[in-house]
Parts: sequence; C-alpha cells; structure tokens
Amino acid sequence: GMLNSGSLDISRSETNNNNSLCNFKHTASGLVNHLHLVGNYLIAGGKGGSVWEWDVTWGGMRLLSRHDSNEVVAMATSGKSVLVGKKSGVLYLLDRVAMHLVCLLDVPSEIYQVGILDESRVIAAYKLDGHSYLTIWHV
Repeated sequence: GMLNSGSLDISRSETNNNNSLCNFKHTASGLVNHLHLVGNYLIAGGKGGSVWEWDVTWGGMRLLSRHDSNEVVAMATSGKSVLVGKKSGVLYLLDRVAMHLVCLLDVPSEIYQVGILDESRVIAAYKLDGHSYLTIWHV
C-alpha cells in the first residue's frame, strides 16, 4: 500500500514558570493511543497501525514499522527496542538502532499487554483459542 505519513507540525512556547512546552501535531488520520518518551525520542503508535519516532530536540521523524491499517493495541519501549502488539495478533520486536524486526507471534489472538523485561527477554499477555497466555520470549 501507499505510505501516508501525514505531516508533523512542531511549536515551542514558554510557560509562566520558564518551562518549555513543545507541541507535536501529526496530521495523519490514525489516532495515537500509545506514547512513550525514551531519551530525546517520542515513540507513538495507534489506530492507524504505524509506529513513529520523533526526535524532540529538532523534530525529525521516522517510521519505525511498516504502514498498515492493523491497529497498535499494546506497545513497550526500551533504549534500543520497541515491542508492538497489533489487533490482528501479530507481535513483533523492533531494534530501533539496527532497524531490524523480529516477529514473535502471528496467530489470530487478542493481545492485551506487552513488556520488555530486560535486554534479552520480552513478555506478552494474550488470548488464543479461548485460553489466556502469559508468554516470555528470549530474544
């Protein structure tokens, strides 16, 4: 499909107590429902299916996942990784540095929660065939 990245508007303003306020406005149609700040990077995913990364120091943006209409329902981040659960049951781990993606689960399931335990283990809670699972993957 065609990549519809929308555009990004950034505005900065000072508040009364000298705190800097930075507003990000993404004009793509998908609602952002997962936001994580990792260092100077704001990582966002949502109903539009994509995961984006913004550098909050200068506003640069890059697409971290392939664009599809499969909603992001769960997301966890660490310094180098993003773990993403999609509405269709796809669960993948993305190395933000190497831009390498590993699919951990791709079955029709309902993903509830995901987490990154440490550099070598990730976890997800999901329902499959009427049963609930909590699975840890060594990655």
